[in-house]
Amino acid sequence: MSDLVNDLKLPKLYCILLIMAGMLMNTVNALNTQGENLSAVMTVVADGVTVQRVGTDMEFALRVGAVMPLGAGDIVHTGDNGRVIIAFTDESRLFIFPQSTYELRDFSQSDSGERYVDSFVDGIAIQQFGDDVSAWNYRLETDALTVTRPSELFAVWAVAGRFEAAISAEGELTIQASPEGDPISMSSAQGVAVTYSETPFTLVPPYHAAQLLSLAIDCQGIIATNGSEGLRLRIGPALDYLVVRVLQDDEQVLVAGQTANELWLSIPYQTGFGWLFADLVETDPSCEMLPVYPDLVGNVNEQIMDVTEAELDFLIPFYGEPADNRIFYR
Repeated sequence: MSDLVNDLKLPKLYCILLIMAGMLMNTVNALNTQGENLSAVMTVVADGVTVQRVGTDMEFALRVGAVMPLGAGDIVHTGDNGRVIIAFTDESRLFIFPQSTYELRDFSQSDSGERYVDSFVDGIAIQQFGDDVSAWNYRLETDALTVTRPSELFAVWAVAGRFEAAISAEGELTIQASPEGDPISMSSAQGVAVTYSETPFTLVPPYHAAQLLSLAIDCQGIIATNGSEGLRLRIGPALDYLVVRVLQDDEQVLVAGQTANELWLSIPYQTGFGWLFADLVETDPSCEMLPVYPDLVGNVNEQIMDVTEAELDFLIPFYGEPADNRIFYR
């Protein structure tokens, strides 16, 4: 091939593309042959996605709309807005959020037809099963929990330095918080934030981790402005952040964190967090061990830019409709 390329004086970039195309076709043919090893199919939804093939140190970037096989040992990285959908079958798919790393450790099938998936995620992922979950031997691991029995629709949050949680929107989900611990089961509309509690909490839609985290921390607060016009809820812990709501005296809130200087408290708002001036919130003694966040920075709320129709089936159960959640959908 190299002699032909030189003779035709093709551009160097085109030569590279020819070689990569040949490698990709070989990968597809190898992964899709009959046998125990299977390949998933990954579709890139938003820019910022790179893939590291098994046994290599090299990552290559993929454009929006790219479709490629994903085999055991491959690792996917998403950037600030990168997203992918990974199809294990036509009906069973995994959605990977921005700023996440996903490793497909194994994907195979037994002689009896049972499919086996073993994977790891650092970030946020939503799994959707359209076929019988009993036909799957499924394992999705994070740093602090492992999904050992999937439900028809569930999400996992593995957010470094903040929290680890799992929520089932449909069906019974089982996780393991530690190798020596007992399995934790939850039904539809329930979740567990293992960073703070191994007790399943029942949620109201949309089933987001901000709501779950606040229930697990269980810090009750009451707005106490002494008759002023109300307490402003801001998107960050400083007076120059945008005001998204005004709370009135005697309103009850669940407090989910505080700044290091103890001047601001965070509470769940939509599928993220807002911030209140701490001096105007009365809290109970159970709030002594709140998570602490840097001054002026606060929680980084999850966001997705330019959501597509293909993503909404995954997102709406956990983040609501775009018209109702302007913090998340941008």
